[in-house]
Amino acid sequence: MKRFGLFLFALVAGCTTDTGKDSTDADAERVFGVSASGTASASTLTGIWESTSPTKSGTLEQLSRLELRDSFVVFAARCTMSGQTPVTVGGRAAATVSAQLVEIQGSINDIKSIGNAECGVTASAGSLPACTAEQSSVCFELTGSGLNMHQGQNGTLSYKKISD
Repeated sequence: MKRFGLFLFALVAGCTTDTGKDSTDADAERVFGVSASGTASASTLTGIWESTSPTKSGTLEQLSRLELRDSFVVFAARCTMSGQTPVTVGGRAAATVSAQLVEIQGSINDIKSIGNAECGVTASAGSLPACTAEQSSVCFELTGSGLNMHQGQNGTLSYKKISD
């Protein structure tokens, strides 16, 4: 079973490139159109999750959201920069999502320019198991109040559930 970069959200500042993509993925826009619900249950993996704090690089700020469903995942990010129109990036991939394993069958790669920087989401096909005593460095865990995705040397991404 290969395990690598399953939930990698890229925030790239600096030079820009033209990706040739003119429209934002509709699923990414839809995920950011969901309002936080006070009744979302953080004890189940399926639903829509939002990063607990934005990632910042200079004046660029990125907020990430994930939608985890039994048969697919959506990874999305919204980037803002002072004096620029916000951009939303992301995509959808077929997946198998259970309490024990998130397995993505396809990759997601969407990058857009914002000012003098780029905002992007990249996710590779692969699997991420639930954390256990034996597997705790590259795994996911429901904490009761949130979702942590441990990515080994890439650190931990923390999310709060906003919708079931």
